[in-house]
Order: sequence, then structure tokens, then C-alpha cells
Amino acid sequence: MKIRFNPKSHPLEKDINRKNELAVIRKKLIIVNGLLVFGFMILLWVDKFTDFSSLISKVLGISSKWTESIFFIIIIVFVFFTGSRMHLLFSEERKRFENNIKDSEEKYRTLFVSIPGVFYRADREGNILLTNPPGAKLLGYDSPEEIIGKNLAKDLYYIPEDRKVFLEELEKRKGTIKDYEVTLKRRDGTPVTVSTSSHYYYDKKGDATGVEGIFVDITERKRAEKLQQALYNISKAANSPISLDELYQSIHKELGTIIDTTNFYIALIDEKKDKIYFPYHQDERDNDFPIFSFSKTNSPTTYVIKSGQPLFLNYERLKKMIDNKEIEPIGTITDKSIWLGAPLKIGDKVIGAMAIQSYTNPHLYSEGDIKILEFVSSQVAIAIERKRNEEVLRESQQEFASLFHSSPEALVYLDENSNILNVNPRFTELFGYTLEEVKCRNIDDGMIHPPDKMEEAKWLTEKSLKGRFYYETVRKKKDGTLFPVAISGSQVIIEGQLKGLIGTFQDITGRKKMEEELQRLAHYDVLTDCCSRGYGLNLLGQQIKTAKRNNAPILLFYLDVNDFKYINDTFGHQEGDKVLKEVVKLLKSTLREVDIICRLGGDEFLLIFPESSLDDAPLIRERLDKNLEKLNQKLRKPYKIDFSIGLSYYDPANPSSLDELIRIADENMYKEKKKKGKGR
Repeated sequence: MKIRFNPKSHPLEKDINRKNELAVIRKKLIIVNGLLVFGFMILLWVDKFTDFSSLISKVLGISSKWTESIFFIIIIVFVFFTGSRMHLLFSEERKRFENNIKDSEEKYRTLFVSIPGVFYRADREGNILLTNPPGAKLLGYDSPEEIIGKNLAKDLYYIPEDRKVFLEELEKRKGTIKDYEVTLKRRDGTPVTVSTSSHYYYDKKGDATGVEGIFVDITERKRAEKLQQALYNISKAANSPISLDELYQSIHKELGTIIDTTNFYIALIDEKKDKIYFPYHQDERDNDFPIFSFSKTNSPTTYVIKSGQPLFLNYERLKKMIDNKEIEPIGTITDKSIWLGAPLKIGDKVIGAMAIQSYTNPHLYSEGDIKILEFVSSQVAIAIERKRNEEVLRESQQEFASLFHSSPEALVYLDENSNILNVNPRFTELFGYTLEEVKCRNIDDGMIHPPDKMEEAKWLTEKSLKGRFYYETVRKKKDGTLFPVAISGSQVIIEGQLKGLIGTFQDITGRKKMEEELQRLAHYDVLTDCCSRGYGLNLLGQQIKTAKRNNAPILLFYLDVNDFKYINDTFGHQEGDKVLKEVVKLLKSTLREVDIICRLGGDEFLLIFPESSLDDAPLIRERLDKNLEKLNQKLRKPYKIDFSIGLSYYDPANPSSLDELIRIADENMYKEKKKKGKGR
């Protein structure tokens, strides 16, 4: 399909049009000059001109031959003068045009290089024609030049076939697409998920000649979404009628969507028997997971369980802990081993641990992964404990009463008409009602239901009579407090007859808070805990609207850590991460609570000071420099932490756009960096 389009003006389009107009005028003047010369030449040889020449000769008193010579000279002078003026005119216009072109190109180049977003342009075959430094950085290249000429489908798409799907979708949407998710491939082969807004670009005839647009890195956001979904699926699996072994498999599968679980195991302890056992394990090297004495074993797993804290071990730290006799080696260890373990905790009680490891890639996991594992572990512990209790309940009718009262979940035993026969201590603890207060009352009489949930309660009771169910809603305590709960129910069948119902109420306040925290993780940088790029720029946009409405100023600092690449290359990435954390701690201790710290990426930060003007900048910079000097004295590292800062200012009387403010601050930061003799 051939696409036609009325193209918008390029930044240089006016200059180009002006040049075309001048060329047309020049051609016309040349034609006019030629016609004039040709006309005069004809007059020299026709009779009428001879009579006219004779008349002039008589008036001037000179011979007709001299008259013809004089007219010829006049023609030559006229042509020469006109040609000289034309040459001068076009020389001036050409010089003015070239200067305009140069200025426009320089402005365009400066803007293109300094914009914080990732821009790309490709031809119809998908070959990259243009990109900017953030594009190279996103894909792990040192410079944009290394990407120029690469093919999007063959070289830069993680799944080459996805490029064809993208182009088909672009065609369906009439040449413009927004917020379309694709997975690109970094230089090292790892995937990076991006959101792209792209469109065709056109030549002067209106024909599409390629695709251009922007990429936004949404890897962290997608990971947070996957983590939230995994937690939900694990919780759902725990409340479904599957076995404990099936639950372990589900946990392994869900965790594998957010982190590498090639080598994964779950360890549980039996405190009464002083045993630690491994009910589930998948491993490339070790197949033997025997039962150990818990108190006499000092493995990394028991270390995590006994301490109640997560543990991150690379080969060097593992060897050091073994040498110090803090732990003893169990299983296969290589010089590239890396191991992460997190305790399975329900409140303050540790029921076991789960761990992941690699024997071949020492860089497979990061500190962010241990935080994720710790997040998931609490939900996994609840799921395992819940499912273990369910299985025990099914396996032994004789132990029903004991389990009923000792369950960590609030349980209620109902007859076939939904009247309460029994509740366990956890029910009393959760709702505030004793057995004497609720016995023989109907569960749906409004005792534990908010007024707007009465019909829902009756619907759930009817649902429970048909089999197992799971539902999340809100319930009411004796004192009137509302709180979120997960309700599940199952039938009590004795000798094939329905004898009652067991209702389970789980307080999911903690999980709901965790989900809110996961939402927060999508907005905040995992390493430094300051605003992520997308969230920070969104906040800046809101601040600009507020400043415009209140006629208030905003001060911006663009901060870049000097020699950060040298620190990373010389002392390792973990040391580099520590530097970034120290810088953010310094910023938080120096800035006000209303000020915003945004990590743009790598070692670059954007500091936003609402209701602050240029007059405040020297004092803020002075405080930062003093605190930086104290920090370096305190750390006593073989290097000094230093940064360059560029500032820009939002003036409500002369407002600037968000991109313009960032561009100015970035340029000023680069100027300071050059003065210090530091590289980009």
C-alpha cells in the first residue's frame, strides 16, 4: 500500500524553500537580461534604428558610426552592471542561507543529542539511520554510531518476527502507533522491554520512506507487574483445591516469571523432630537433598532460617564465610557460584526457606533480586502453611478439632443452614467475638458484614453449598473496624452427606499493603529508592502546572556523578551501586521534604525544587558541596565522590516546556563537567 501524506515542515524547510525561490528568480532575471541584449542587438541592424541613430547624431553633433558604438557600449555596461548586481545579490543571499542552514542544523543537533528520551529513525527495510546517545545507552552500546546501519528485526528485536507484527499494526493504525510494547535485544543479548510511539516519516511527495519514533524503557514497570501477578497467582493457588506438591510447582512456575529459577528449592523445618527437609527442589547439579538435623547443620539454608534474614552469596563471600566457620559447604560449589536465600516467615515465625542459585553465571542475580525474593517469600510461607493445614485437615478427621483451633487462619464451622456451630481462637482474635457470643447465630445476620455487603454474604453462602470457593472482600470487626479479608469455604461431607461448612477468613491487610508497595516499586528506583525516570518526569510536569497556576518558580538541578565509569570499571559494579546509594543519601539529607529526587538513569539525577528561584541555587549548591566533602572524609575511599551540576529555572512570567528545562540544565551540567576536565 502506497501511503500519501501532506508532510509537516522540517526545522530547515523555510530555508530550503527560500533557496528554491531565489533559484527561480535568478532564472527569470537571466532570461530578461538575455531578451534585452537580444532586442538591442536587433535594433542595431534594422533601418528604424539607423534613422534613430541619425537623429541622435544630428542632436549631439556626432557621426552616426559613433552613435552606434556608444549604444553598443551602453548595452555592454548595462549587462555588466546588471550581472554584477545579480551576482552580489545572490552571493549575499547564499551566504545568509548557508548561515541559516548552519544555525538550524546546530540547534537541531544540540536538541537531538541532549534530549533525555530514546529517538530512532529507520528506513523502510528497518535499517537504523539515526539514533541519539540515550538509544545507544539503552541497548548497551558505547555510541549511536555503533547502532547506525543495524537492522531492527535481525539485530535489535529480541524476537525478530515481532517486527513484522509491529509493522502490520502500524499499517492498521494508519501510520501512527502509541504506547506499543516490544522487546528489544541489548548488545549482550539480554532483553529490554520498551514502549514505543512511532510513525511513518515522508518525503516531499508525501510517500512514506521509513519509520521514526521514541522508545521508553518499561522493564522495571513490567517486572513489578509480573511480581504482583505472581503473588496473586500464588495466593489463588493456595486457596484452590490442589495438593501441596502442586502448590510447590505453582510457586516455582510463578517465581520463574520474574527471576531465574533454573536451580530452585524449598526447605521446611520440623521443630519437634529437629529436622530440615526439602519437599521441592529442581537443580542442574545436585539431585540428592537428604534430611538433616536442623540444630546441627550450619548450611546457608539453615543460616537464613536461624537468622530470619535473607542472604546473598557470591563465591568470594561464600568462601569467606566457610573459612570463618560461619557456615559449612553443602552441595556443589564452583568459582562462579551465586546463591540467594530468603526465610519463609509468617509474622515472626520462620517455617523454612527458599533459595535460587547459579553454578555458571556469577552476575545472574543482583541486590534487587534478593529484595524481590524477600517480598515473595512471606506470601509463599502463608500459601504453604495454608495448604499444609488444608492437607492435614483432609487427611485426618480425628485431628479435626485440634487443627481447627490451632489454625493460623480464622475458621468458622457452620451447619447446613449457615448457623454457627464453632469458631477457633483466631476467629475470636480477628473479629473480637467469642464462641459464646456467636454460637447458633446465622453467619449472614450482619454480625461481621458491613451493611452494603449483606447481599454479597448471602450469595457467598449459596456458593459454598455448591463446593469450594475463594473471594476477597471487606468484613467488620466487633468494634466496627473494616478490614480486607480473603474468604474461602468448603463442605464438610461425612459418609457422603453434607453436614456443614467450614469458612476461612484470612486477614489480607498485609498483602494489600504489599501490593501498594509493589505499586510504589513501579514508581521508585529499586537501587536508590528515589523516583524512577518516568515517575519523576511526571511529577515535574505536575509541578510545572502548579507553578503556572500559582505563579510560582521552580529550580532544577541536573546532577551527574563524575568518573562513575572509572569507579565501576576499577572497583566493580557493586562499589558503583554503593556510590549511587551514598549520593542519594546525601541528597535526601540535604534537600527539603518537598524537593524531588529523580534518577534519570545510570549516574544522572534530576533535582526538582518547587517554589525556589535562581537566588536559592548558590545556597543549595553550597550545602551540597559541604556535605559531599564530609561524606568523602567519612568514607575514606581510594577515590573521591564528585558530581557536576547544571541548573535551569522555570519562570512563570516566561514559561518553558519540560523538555526545554531539562535540556538547559543538561547543557549547563556538561559545561561544568568540561570546566572540571571530566568526561561525559
